[in-house]
Amino acid sequence: MAIISNANIGVGEKLGVAFPKVHSLIDNYNLLQQGSYNALDYGADPTGATSSSVAIQATVDAAYAAGYGSENQMYGGKVVIPAGTYLIDAGILLRSGVYIDIAKSAYFIFPVAYTGDMWYSNGKLIYCTVNGGMYYNNYTLGQNCNAIHLSTPTTDKRIQTNTFMNQRYYGFAIGLYVSGLNSWLTGNIFYNIYFDAVIKGIYDNGAANTFSGNLFDDITIQSTSSAVNSYGVYLNGWHNQLINIFTWDFHLVTAPIYTIYLTANAKYNYIQGGGFVATERDNVVNLGADNTIVSGSLEYSVVKTVKKRVGVFGVTGCDFNFAQGNNTNLQNIDLGAIVPARARIIQVEIVCAATIDSSDFNAQAGNASGGEQFIAAVSCDVANEVRGIIDAAKLPAIAMNWTTATNVWLGGQPITTVWDDITVGKLDVYVTYVLYNI
Repeated sequence: MAIISNANIGVGEKLGVAFPKVHSLIDNYNLLQQGSYNALDYGADPTGATSSSVAIQATVDAAYAAGYGSENQMYGGKVVIPAGTYLIDAGILLRSGVYIDIAKSAYFIFPVAYTGDMWYSNGKLIYCTVNGGMYYNNYTLGQNCNAIHLSTPTTDKRIQTNTFMNQRYYGFAIGLYVSGLNSWLTGNIFYNIYFDAVIKGIYDNGAANTFSGNLFDDITIQSTSSAVNSYGVYLNGWHNQLINIFTWDFHLVTAPIYTIYLTANAKYNYIQGGGFVATERDNVVNLGADNTIVSGSLEYSVVKTVKKRVGVFGVTGCDFNFAQGNNTNLQNIDLGAIVPARARIIQVEIVCAATIDSSDFNAQAGNASGGEQFIAAVSCDVANEVRGIIDAAKLPAIAMNWTTATNVWLGGQPITTVWDDITVGKLDVYVTYVLYNI
């Protein structure tokens, strides 16, 4: 956070108020800790030859009990993990009020095919700090392992005012995993963290809107080139601020990839940062509302994905339907003026939402009737899979209209079965655009 680097708070000086220096506040916080607890005294092995999980957990529990042993406490003890290499084969449960201070040269290693967490919560967690550490996992594709896993099972158990900082994680499936929240996860700080060789960097998969009001600063997320369905940042909550977010190597990942993905529930988030190459910077999906994304030299007042569903004749729950006919003619449907003026298309996808009961069926997308300017004819025969993605080479040729909106068309055509004989099937078309704030 920028404020940490300031010696004083300038506004206070101008008002004649003697604000303390930030480092003094941190020193005062440390003085309030109820004693110091060294993991080596509890049996941690700094050689990495034997597991240190039980010993580190015992140290955390002792520091927790040094307060008044309550999940509501602000101050417990301070855990010290000295330099060394520590083998972790079970996740460490975090505790309220505990400050975990890890030496700069402390390394954490994991068994082959480890499927647990490094740090996790399972209930209310407040005023816990994890500072430091280098974490190296032997990740393999399909393995479920998380660097930080925050979850709470009941509605009255908040995860609030915790801090994670100065850490590097390598080879985890997910860097920060938020799951199953039935209460709020808010007011937490994540600072100077490097998630390296991950499939998902920040992945908010908890209940809608519960992951809200958190601050991320100086976060680097590097994908592993063997990943699929990769996300740099995936948000489902409100009012989060992500500053100086940097992603890279996502352009090496098998599609689909999303540098930033905001769900329909995501609102009022602010994200500043982006990817190393253009294909990462532009791979942004924003299904929510009132989010602000600043990437490189471009400020997007709107980065939005519009979804339209098209079904065959008689299928309900669709925005549009193909017509009947005793033929296999190509049908082009105008999905409407999806892309507003002053916007540039950065992604178009066709997803087979429900398999079309035809032996062979093709779909295409363009910005004019009968055109294939976006996606040439692709087979739509597998449900719930992305069946067509815009050819990146075609993006520069798609002109941005400065004064009027742009219509998008979807074409569909059965190859061997006539329209009259098709009774089941629907396609989803996703169009993502950026609206320039000029």
